Amino acid sequence: MKRIIAIVLTLVLIPIMVVANGCGTKTTSTTATTTTTTTTTTTAPEEPSYASAMTDNVLAGIAEDNYAKFSQDFDQAMKDGIPETAFEGLRSQLQGSVGDYVSKQYNDIVVQGEITTVVYIAKYTKADRVAIIISFRTVDGQNLVAGLYFQ
Repeated sequence: MKRIIAIVLTLVLIPIMVVANGCGTKTTSTTATTTTTTTTTTTAPEEPSYASAMTDNVLAGIAEDNYAKFSQDFDQAMKDGIPETAFEGLRSQLQGSVGDYVSKQYNDIVVQGEITTVVYIAKYTKADRVAIIISFRTVDGQNLVAGLYFQ
C-alpha cells in the first residue's frame, strides 16, 4: 500500500515539477555606459538514450493490449501499482478519452535525485497534444520505468 501511495504522489508531483521547470530562461543585462538587453534561451537537455525505446514499449503494449510488453521495463513498484488486472481499465480509459496512439515527440526532462522524468508530447487520434510523463530510475545498473502519467 505504501508503494501505491508513493507512485500516486510521484504522478501528482511530476506535472507540478515540469510546469515549474519551464521551457527556458531569460536574462537581461545592462551596463553603465550603454544599455543592452541580451536574451538567452536554453534548450532542454538531450533525451536519455534509453527513454524513447522504453516509452515505445509502454505505448505499444497499450495499443496491442499486451500487458507483458507494457510492463516489461517497469520497476517492482510499478508492477505492483499497475498489475495486469488494472491494465485493461487503464487501456480502455486512455483509448476512450484520447483514442489510438499516433506519434510522440521529446519535449523536456527533469532530473531530481535518482529519478529522471522525461516529458513527451504525443498525438492520438482524438487529441493532438497529450503529455506523457514517464519517470525512470536505475536499479542494479538497469534503467527502469518508475512512474507513468498521461495528461
